[in-house]
Amino acid sequence: MDKRLQFLDWVMIAVVFALCTCCALVIDPDYCPDESRRKLVSDWIFSNAALPLGNEPEIIIPGYGFSYTVRPYLSAIMGAASMHVVCHLTTDPAILLAATRICSILSITAVCYYCLKAGRQLFVSKHAARLFAGIVCFLPQVIFLGSYQNNDALSLASVCMMLYYLVLGARQHWNVCACIGVALGMALCLLAYYNAYGWILMAIVFCLVSCLQDTEIPRKPLFIAKRAALIGGIVIVLAGWHFVRNAILLDGDFLGFRTEALTRQQLQDQGVELIRYTNLYQDGYPLSYMFQLYDGMFLSYTLKSYVGVFGYMNIFLPEIMYGLYLGMILMGILVYAAVSFTYKKNPLQRNIMWMMLGASIITIALHIAHSYFRDFQAQGRYILTTAVFLAWMIAYGFDHVEVRSHGAEAANRCSISAALFTNGMLLIWIALFVCALTNTMSQMF
Repeated sequence: MDKRLQFLDWVMIAVVFALCTCCALVIDPDYCPDESRRKLVSDWIFSNAALPLGNEPEIIIPGYGFSYTVRPYLSAIMGAASMHVVCHLTTDPAILLAATRICSILSITAVCYYCLKAGRQLFVSKHAARLFAGIVCFLPQVIFLGSYQNNDALSLASVCMMLYYLVLGARQHWNVCACIGVALGMALCLLAYYNAYGWILMAIVFCLVSCLQDTEIPRKPLFIAKRAALIGGIVIVLAGWHFVRNAILLDGDFLGFRTEALTRQQLQDQGVELIRYTNLYQDGYPLSYMFQLYDGMFLSYTLKSYVGVFGYMNIFLPEIMYGLYLGMILMGILVYAAVSFTYKKNPLQRNIMWMMLGASIITIALHIAHSYFRDFQAQGRYILTTAVFLAWMIAYGFDHVEVRSHGAEAANRCSISAALFTNGMLLIWIALFVCALTNTMSQMF
């Protein structure tokens, strides 16, 4: 079966790119959480044509007493590079602002591309592949993340990239090209967000299991060692610089957590007033209290902002929209559950399922741990990479319904009537997004 993207696939990619670009040109920075703080880094790099040490006064976040440079900041570097290119064409502040958002625009476009590519490898029906990509990309929160400077969009793109090359590697017996693709995805993930690191861990497990199960790979220990060296070497070259640089500049603190806490403490000792983190652990509250706080705000806000809450968590969709999204998701999960109980998964689908399930559990656990032990943050964007697993479950269920109803050959014809169930789900999902865009997201324009 032809796994190449077709015309409608490229149309979907173009639409996602156009949506993110248009939103990036018109969304006011006052509606973009953390963008002004990340833009401090982009502006500094743009002005000085160098990477900051991290203690420059211009990049210290007011009220927080530290710089985002102690954490991975590839999105800020890409924003500064884009500004350097654009400034030769125009000095319009609005265009330069949009240039700093280029990483997010390209990231969400890449999400669509790699979801479609992975979907064509994972599902029999091309319609299921489009449903897979559509559920991820036309989630309102995802398009919002593609419209301003942040690290969440890049982490989502890196996860989708890893997924595609993991599937490709398993199908092609881990040839060099697939391994390079996996390494690039891992490197981007390392330079994106700590929240997504669980995907790297589970990708490593998937690679090992897949190689051990592959009967066409001879001399497995040597083969695995060579591929591990290839992937590890690329990752170290492309992403290691940040952590090595941190270790050198920050007295061994390669992750930056200790430096951030120490910098804040030093400023507080000097009498500087800083915004206090809501640290429930230090305040002596049990973990269960976090889920009861503010009438269950943690769970409610996390779920709602997973779908779409905009601005500084103050622009909500109508309640009925959250209900409709929840209904669609539950219906998709029920279809998946019914199919899973009826039909056995092939080894690739089974391994992919466990990989994504494990990564999603780790991502959610890190979000809970961060909110309890470090800073209370009930924001769905921190776990948005799990949307890939959610979309896979729904698309997998619909793919099996379509194929079992019409046969593999009919499921891949261009006729929409052959896949009414799957395309109907996608069209309703897109219609919900259009309502969210025109009725709520437009308030930020």
